[in-house]
Amino acid sequence: MLIVVVAGFGFALLLDIDLIRIAFIVAVFVVVVGVAGYIRMSSSKLTRGRRATFLFVGASVIGFSIWAAMTFALSAAGLMPHLIDAAGDLLFIGSTLVICLFGGAFIGELIGRIKAVQIRLFGGMD
Repeated sequence: MLIVVVAGFGFALLLDIDLIRIAFIVAVFVVVVGVAGYIRMSSSKLTRGRRATFLFVGASVIGFSIWAAMTFALSAAGLMPHLIDAAGDLLFIGSTLVICLFGGAFIGELIGRIKAVQIRLFGGMD
């Protein structure tokens, strides 16, 4: 991961790309690879379907809620136009949305590991 971060910023300097654009791209890459690696490498007692449910609900409900709250807070503080101008409209929106969705999936995975939640949602474990 450190190599990707260093290489990304090195290419930004060589190609004369704005550092904030490279920062958004590297952040997306690090979050996606990190969360996907954690989910892939960690063991779970849940079935694949139930685990996918927690990941989906975490990403769609929790992740999107975090993104909407963050976007609202940045707009209310007057920082949104500056960030969009610096990073680019589509890059800023896409990268922050991907980061928040994967962060929500990670939170959903952690919630799915709580035994009380499993019992509450699915009854007795199979």
